[in-house]
Amino acid sequence: MANATKSGLGMLMFVSAALSAPLPTSAQLAADRPALPNMTPFAIVTPATFPYAGADAVIVRSMDEDIRDVILVRRGKASATLLAAAVRQLAGLRALSGDNPTGVGTFRVQDNGRQWTRPGEASDWVASLGRSKSQPIAGFGRVPHLILYMPNQHK
Repeated sequence: MANATKSGLGMLMFVSAALSAPLPTSAQLAADRPALPNMTPFAIVTPATFPYAGADAVIVRSMDEDIRDVILVRRGKASATLLAAAVRQLAGLRALSGDNPTGVGTFRVQDNGRQWTRPGEASDWVASLGRSKSQPIAGFGRVPHLILYMPNQHK
């Protein structure tokens, strides 16, 4: 069952699944999310292992997954300024290269310490991520994550 709440930039969505069930396919996961016109989903994920030395967050863009943009955050490092920087950087990447990547890339998030325009929103993301249960997400297995939506750049 899905639960969506409005959140300034887009929508936060939590998808629940039975922990003993096999991992659903990308198509099954997509069927559980609402179709939002002119919006493209992205995920914020806290994986069990984080293989990017010297970074607290990276953006992974992939053209083969249902959710093509994933912000990976090292466990215990999520902060409002870091998530705000990651979402700003993702918006910039989408503005330059389009909503749907045409290749695979990993980009280190540069936290410049700038406040998010709506600081309460970024703080809510941190709190929600801290409360999120491990759920399946294509390409990463069963991990704590949030799915949000960003307005399309139309490229």
